This record gives sequence, structure tokens and C-alpha cells, in this order.
Amino acid sequence: MEGRKRFKNGRFKVMKKNNVETDINNNNVDCGSDNAHVTLCESEPACQSKSCAESSTDAKEVDSEYVLHGRRIIDFKYFAEMLFTGCPSCKKPLHLVNVVKERKYGLASIFYIKCECGEVTSVATGRRQNDEKNGQGSFHINTKLGVALVHAGIGEAAISRIFATLNIPCISPKSLKKQERKAGSAIEKIANESCDNALAQEAEQSSNGLVLSYDAGWQKRGSGRNYSSLSGHGSMFGLETKKLVGFSVKNKTCRKCDIAFRKGEIASPHDCRKNWDGSSKAMEPAMAVDILNNIKEKGHQVRTIVMDDDATTIAKIRREVDESIHKSSDRNHTVKNFTNTLYTVQKDKKLHKVLSSKTINHIKKCFCYALASNKDSPSTLRDNLLAIPHHLYGDHQKCSETWCRYLQRPDKYIPKNLPYGKYLSDKELFTELNQIFTQYSEIADKLSTLESTQRNENFNQMVAHKNPKNRCYSTSESTSVRVAAAVCQQNMGEQLMKNWDFPLVEKPKSMLNEDKRKDKGKKVKCNHVHLKGNALRGKGQSTQKQT
Repeated sequence: MEGRKRFKNGRFKVMKKNNVETDINNNNVDCGSDNAHVTLCESEPACQSKSCAESSTDAKEVDSEYVLHGRRIIDFKYFAEMLFTGCPSCKKPLHLVNVVKERKYGLASIFYIKCECGEVTSVATGRRQNDEKNGQGSFHINTKLGVALVHAGIGEAAISRIFATLNIPCISPKSLKKQERKAGSAIEKIANESCDNALAQEAEQSSNGLVLSYDAGWQKRGSGRNYSSLSGHGSMFGLETKKLVGFSVKNKTCRKCDIAFRKGEIASPHDCRKNWDGSSKAMEPAMAVDILNNIKEKGHQVRTIVMDDDATTIAKIRREVDESIHKSSDRNHTVKNFTNTLYTVQKDKKLHKVLSSKTINHIKKCFCYALASNKDSPSTLRDNLLAIPHHLYGDHQKCSETWCRYLQRPDKYIPKNLPYGKYLSDKELFTELNQIFTQYSEIADKLSTLESTQRNENFNQMVAHKNPKNRCYSTSESTSVRVAAAVCQQNMGEQLMKNWDFPLVEKPKSMLNEDKRKDKGKKVKCNHVHLKGNALRGKGQSTQKQT
């Protein structure tokens, strides 16, 4: 006699009749209800219907002998309410000491608890989403874990080590990546919406065109001679709202496309993020053009861009966006270049002893004070810059009483910030300093209108926390998602991740089960891995064909 068919895990297959399943003892079990409880007889196996099991590869059964071992993460309020609701038959509360079986779904679990009346009732440790067609969706805690990976800037290996140390059962790497991608689509959507809202607010508060600060960052440290990062990001902040109004991400590679190309195969359907084939340094001007074109398409006019002294970027902006855009230099980069000039002078063996690091810090302080106190006053700034070398050598005839403490209190002033509290005396050093300050005084018009890109630098640091430079996330969509998470944190604050709205979590195209079934056995060609040179250079859109 032919035996009954079994699942791969050894369990007997059940016969479905009008949404009612019959187990091996011919007991009927109703699995069509959306209620939190599923009542089973003591001898019955766990229900196999899709509405009672999460569509995850992490479902694991644990015998009663090991159920209460280790630690679990539960939704305390929900779990307590389910226990207090009790058995559906006798209405008595349930007790954890009577757990006979556990089925794990990542960080969540379903406990099967035996009641005094003999029936076994299933109780989940947390709520589940109802966003999938076939029954219930993922547990909230698992989707939250996907958000946490992005927000904390860690990966599958790190989170697995943490849970192993805490003796908490962890989710498998495959399902963990699925949850990260599911959360990532919602994170990117919210990031784009927050930028649109910030751009609208910036336009309302700006009377004569937008003034934006721009800077770029990369996911790999440059050595000064070699820049080979596989990805980069650019950001623009509004001067009035201090919020991020636009961002862009460039990726040079896609892991799935590259593997398929090396094998001589056609890449399977996936969320390809490769959109750049040029050099890493060329990403910065390309991302600036992408962001400005996006702002221009929304009907906003940009008047001034605040950035470092990169001639390539502003030239590309004026050539491809608007030639009337004015460039304002960044104060931090200007001070840094000034300080580097002083350290270059210090390398001279004759001046090494007289131009110490303490002296350089004091000269830098004088330069910064002159810039800060003479904003929009180029003539006064020019005079102050020319007076600084004489001030350092004890000649205060060209100084102004507004900043020179010797003129304010001549009898008590001591140059305590200079070595040994004495004025400088080396004539060769005076010639070098006078020449440097004369060069900067000639661009006083430019220096009097300096702005800051400090918010962009802070954003780059925020991205580096979520996408550490010692780890590579650039070969998938993970880098784009992590940059988008930094955008959300910048514009909306830390509370966004705590008060996550789960209905916004959508399934990315690459994770749709229906598409997988339809495209099973089919391959989709991904052409951009074969393109070289100028085929993709300067283009912000992927050339992957859609099917």
C-alpha cells in the first residue's frame, strides 16, 4: 500500500477541504481565520497553511524539552494580553511553564501552550504584518531588525555575533537580507519625500534664488594619490532651513552582474544600482549636476553654490545646468589651505625653528578672526590681513583697535600665544608671511563672502557610521539604502527609526514572490556590465533594460 505523501521535513501532507485542513488523525483544523490563536488538539501537528506560517526560511521547531532555554525578544504588552486572553475553549489564562513546542521565525516565535483542559493553543511573541497576498506577513521584530542593521551601520555577521553572545536565536542570513531590502525600499521613499519637503521650505524662505552648500563623500578612504572607491554620495543643504534638499549616489559595480558576466551568463532579475562607469573623482561633479537638474525640474532656481575650490565641479555645473550660478568658497577649506601653506614654509630648514606649531596655530587664529569679523566688508578685511604680519612682529601702526589688544591695553599686553611670550624677530620669516597675507588680501572680495559646508561634512560623517569605510556595501543596493537612512536621520531625527510606520514597508521588486514564480527559469540581460569608456560616463541613470 502506497504511503501518504510527506513534506521535506517529514511531516504528512494535509488534505484541504473548503479552507479546512484534515490532519493524520482526521481532525478538522480551521486555518482561514486571521485571529492570533490557532487551537489544536494535543496530538495534532502544527498547521501547515500559509496563513499560519510566515513566508520565511527561518521557521524551526523546538521540542518541549528545550523550549524554555535561552532568551527571547517579545512584545511585552501584546504577549501578556494573549496569555491573559487564554484558551479559546475554557477561557482560562495560559502559563509559559506549560509550553510544549516552539516554532521560531527569526527573532519571533510561536509558542504552543497546553491548557488545563488539554487543548494546545498557539501564542505569538509579537505582532505580524498583513502586507502579503498569501496569509500573514513578516513579524514586526524581524522587519525592525532590517531597519536596525541599516541604522546602526552593521551587517549580518556582526548582528549574528551579538545575538550569539546574548544566547538569542538569530535570523538566517538569507532572510535577514530579505528584511533589510524590504525596509530599504521604504527608507529610500521617505528620504526622497523629506528632501522634497525641505526643498519646498527652502524655496519659501529664499527671496532671490536658492543658496545651497554642496560636498561629496566616498565609501573608501583616498590615499592622496589613489582614489578607487566603488561608490560615492553627494549632498546639498539649504542655507536658510539648514536641511538636506537633495542627494545622489553613484555606484561603479554590481555583484550579480559581474558574476554573471564572468560566467558568460545573463544576469537574473535583481535591483541593480550600477549607474557610473567613470573615475571615482569624477563622481563629485556628476552628482552635483544630477542634484541641480532635479531641483531645476521641480521649478526652483539656484543662485549660489557653496563648495570647496574645485574648478572641475563648478565648470561642469555652469556648462550643463546654468552658467549664471555663482560660486561661494567654503570657509573651512580656505582655512585648511591657508594652514597647509604655513606648514609648507615650516619645511624650510632655516625657518623650521622659528615657525613652530604653536606659532602656526596663533597665525591661523588671527586669520580666522579676520575672516569672521569682516564678513561682507572686503576693504576692511584687506587692511586687516595686511596688518597681521606687522602685528606679529610688534608693529601695531596698521592694526585696528577693534581686534588688536595692544591698542586696547598697551601697558598690560603680552603676546602670550607666541613662543616665550615674545614677538617674532626673524626677517626671512617676516618676508614669507608678508607675501602669503598679501596674496590673500588680493582676493578679499572672495574671502568676505565665505560660507560653510560644515553640515555637509557632518552628513558625510553620518554616512560613514552607517556605511563604514572598512566594509564594502557598494556591490549591492545596500550603500544607497544606508545613504538614504542618513538622509532620514538628518532631516527627521533619530525618532524616525524608533517610531517606524510598518505599513510603509514595501517589498522591493527583486523580492516579489510572484515575479520569482513567473520568471523562474528565465534570464534577463543586463547590458551595462559590457559598456566601457564614455558609454556611461556622466550619466546618472542605469542602462539596465527593464523587462
